[in-house]
Order: sequence, then structure tokens, then C-alpha cells
Amino acid sequence: MSAEYRMALFARRREAKEILRRMKARHPAAFPTQPLPLKVGIRDDLIAAGWDEREVGVALDFYTLSDRYLRSTYVPGAYRIDLNGCPVAPVQDHEADWARDKERSVLSSPLWGAR
Repeated sequence: MSAEYRMALFARRREAKEILRRMKARHPAAFPTQPLPLKVGIRDDLIAAGWDEREVGVALDFYTLSDRYLRSTYVPGAYRIDLNGCPVAPVQDHEADWARDKERSVLSSPLWGAR
């Protein structure tokens, strides 16, 4: 991996963390310290709440690929939450299976150390 590519990854990570910091300030119940699965369609909710579409993409891509978030999706009985932190739907078995597989691939990626 080139130094230029690694620097771009670090810059995107910093940007994602800054956007998430602002999202957590406006929607603390949706982004608790211990992540909970977000509802399907949360991107649209954030955009409807006034967030820029690009920023939403950057932040959620980073957040939902974190090991802590992925693990939260396969806790038995896990529910997805909305922007107010209210449970809206249980995590489906196929979604939990996807999260387990994704966590394995993310953790085994050579880029994992760059997160």
C-alpha cells in the first residue's frame, strides 16, 4: 500500500470521525457509546434531518463497518434503532450472518490497522 493511499485513508477516517462527532451531538440516542444496530433507511432519515448526503455516506460507512457496530448486530435479540434511539425492528438472522461475515473480512483486511 502506497504512502499516498494510506494518507488518503487516514484523512477519510479523520473526516468520518469529525462528522460522527457532530452527528452524535445532534442525535445522541442514535449513536450511543456502545453502538446499536441502526434502522434500515437511517441514511434517508439523516438526510431528511438536514445532513449532507456525502457526509452521511462517509460517516455511516465508517461507523457501520466498525467491529463494535458489526458485533452489535448479532447479539441475540438485537433491535435496530431510529434517530431517537427507539427500537424499530429486530435484526434479522440473515443480517446478523452478514455482519459476522463482514466483521471477519474487515478484521482480516490489511487496511484494518489503518482504521
